[in-house]
Amino acid sequence: MKRREKSFLGAFILSLGLMLMQYIPLEWRPLGMVIFTVVTYLVTAWVLFDNLDGVEWMTIVPMPALYTASISSFYFLLPESVIAQAIIVSIFGLGMYALLLAGNILTIAKTRTIQLLRAAQAVIFFFSLIAALLAFNTLFSLGWLFIWNALIAWGIGILLSFCFYWSIRLGKNISREVFGLTLRTGTLLGFLAGIVSFFPGNLWPTSLLLMGAMYTMLGVGQSALEEKLFTNTVREYLGVFVGVVIMFFVLLPWK
Repeated sequence: MKRREKSFLGAFILSLGLMLMQYIPLEWRPLGMVIFTVVTYLVTAWVLFDNLDGVEWMTIVPMPALYTASISSFYFLLPESVIAQAIIVSIFGLGMYALLLAGNILTIAKTRTIQLLRAAQAVIFFFSLIAALLAFNTLFSLGWLFIWNALIAWGIGILLSFCFYWSIRLGKNISREVFGLTLRTGTLLGFLAGIVSFFPGNLWPTSLLLMGAMYTMLGVGQSALEEKLFTNTVREYLGVFVGVVIMFFVLLPWK
């Protein structure tokens, strides 16, 4: 079976799995989400197995699993609407197919130059932000203390940024630069999540603020890894983040 066909089959199977998640009893849903995430990791490993090597089990394979974890946690928050659930399942399936194709490109690009590498990196970047947005939305919907928000946001930032930063360098080992950028991204996101926990913000503005921060850090980090970190680049990314911050404060319920 060709890898494109395996990617389609894997995405289809996982989409069916997400549909079945709604039938899990409420008290078993956290366990179901964990099992579904592990299954996604295994399906991804099956799709990409022929070219996987060494560190890629920690850098390429986890990304679809993280995407699954964020989508499935958000899926439980949806109203019991067939249309809403169908839209999420469709988006999930398309995203999973794109991530599996991107993972296949990354496994090939480690040994030879491939023109689609930029497209694969863009896919990882985009779905890292989507996964972060939904994960932050789920996190703040739980109403936990600021310290838990900070710690979990730190973990979300670490896991998602690590997969993306590695895709820029594609090394056989984890470089010091990738490790450092990953740690800084997670720490800053955790710090920001702790701060916004004290504001009476709504879920979506808060989630968008954190996603905007992650967008800025991933963009600047990518430019640094590619040795293209210019003043104009930093200014553009910071401009986006400042705009998101202004929107966050405008949408705060001041009354």
